[in-house]
Amino acid sequence: MTGRGGHAPRPRLTPPGVRPWGRPARSLVPVAAGHRSPDLVVQGAALLDAHSGRLLEGWGVAVAGERIAAVGPDILRLATPATRIISLPGRILIPGLIDGHTHLDILQPVPEAIYGAILHGTTTIVTETTTVASAGGVAGLERFLDGLAALPIRVFATAPMISYHCCPN
Repeated sequence: MTGRGGHAPRPRLTPPGVRPWGRPARSLVPVAAGHRSPDLVVQGAALLDAHSGRLLEGWGVAVAGERIAAVGPDILRLATPATRIISLPGRILIPGLIDGHTHLDILQPVPEAIYGAILHGTTTIVTETTTVASAGGVAGLERFLDGLAALPIRVFATAPMISYHCCPN
């Protein structure tokens, strides 16, 4: 089957079931702005700023659905009586870390990489697929993406356009 211009249709480059950002943003922004109640507030812990390495006392996290809507000081101001509140005094809170540039297709077996990532607080990974796309073509890329969709964390995949110039499909 071919798409426009006689070329094969483009493979999906994100795991099945991952929703476009626009829909979740429409539910997160009103919570962050204080116009809608969060479903959950986690407070009382020191929040680790992964960028600076500092512990931020008095900060918390507001969650809408299954996504973080807001992080900041005095997060309880967003809560209403309908909000579930979890207090974690004496604990350190690290809201989901994202590894924005990985090469799951070449460095090591994927399960080992994922295990290590989860142990260090990573909840989302963005991976290149250059090697698998160039060597395996569309079929290899599809198999790789199917495997990523089964992992216990979110994985987004990219493939440089040059990969498609290296294979007939």
